Amino acid sequence: MKRKITIDLRSSGLLGPTCKFFEFLMDLKIRGYSVRLIDKKWDNGFDNGVTYDSVKKKYIKGESKYLWDPAIHPNDLFKNLILPTFDNIEYISPKNNFHSRFLAKYIPPYLFPRRLIDIDFVSLSMEQAELVKYHQQFLDNLFKNGKIKHYISYFLFITYFKVFRKFKIVPLSRGFSYKLSNKKMTRDVADFISQNKKEGVKYILISVLWDESMKFEKQADRLKGGPDFSELEFSKLKKYIQELDEFALTTGKIKFVLASKKAVDWENFLRSDFVDLRNFEELGFSLSQSIYLAQEICDVSLNWPSTYSIWITNCSKMIHLTWMDNKDTAVWARNKIHEKSPKYLLSILGIE
Repeated sequence: MKRKITIDLRSSGLLGPTCKFFEFLMDLKIRGYSVRLIDKKWDNGFDNGVTYDSVKKKYIKGESKYLWDPAIHPNDLFKNLILPTFDNIEYISPKNNFHSRFLAKYIPPYLFPRRLIDIDFVSLSMEQAELVKYHQQFLDNLFKNGKIKHYISYFLFITYFKVFRKFKIVPLSRGFSYKLSNKKMTRDVADFISQNKKEGVKYILISVLWDESMKFEKQADRLKGGPDFSELEFSKLKKYIQELDEFALTTGKIKFVLASKKAVDWENFLRSDFVDLRNFEELGFSLSQSIYLAQEICDVSLNWPSTYSIWITNCSKMIHLTWMDNKDTAVWARNKIHEKSPKYLLSILGIE
């Protein structure tokens, strides 16, 4: 009889951190676990994100300050990318009733070591400094509000976080290759790969936020890099990319791929030609298809903490470099390569 484990998303918050469970799925499969994935009603409690009107051929900004749309993107990611990739997952549709939501949100699974919730799979990838920061966020919320329900929520969190979490199954972070569902593996996907992936060229993906005109970014405090930002670190990233860009111009042996809608201003920084996957809806693709395309085309990803980094750094056939902070980079993919010269990266890729 197969061992079973449950990943319960009903108490999860934002989509990005929720997707941290992706990096542990391969280890659970290798260890012989059958996974019950309990989804949540994402369109309850979240405002609309950015959507694309294919008739008017323009993007419509929703009420949310985030790009992802709760009515579209979670369902697309889980059903068209994760379920096809892992045949050991049983998907459980969310139940939209008070009893289900209450139990998931306010009663952590203290005595169930094989039932993982957001606290588990989010904290599994955290380094010590990030664990301290994570705890502090709950304290800040308590001190800011100070209502009875916040004291109860904090008590439930701290007992789970400090005590019961330690008895849970602890899967390892492992890379893997995404597979698309049959309905998303279209001729257009295959054609895009064949047209944009040239033999003898290595492809380097940039997904780092740079949107100073606020074309998509709504939050004025994160127009470069992200909420965690250092001008010095961003300058190091630009210098690294500038050297690679010069190499691309003079040799044609590497080419950039831009992904993530908020990677707006890189098009004005790069002098070499690039593949554009940022506004994938205009190309007729879904989010799941765009991630798959990036995986199949690219050999390297250049990252900064972001939701896109959470998705792309699972890809096992790519080398992942991260500036600023590792918190959104899959544990298995963390390294110090970005601290070395771009020539070192080129040597790993077998380019002289």
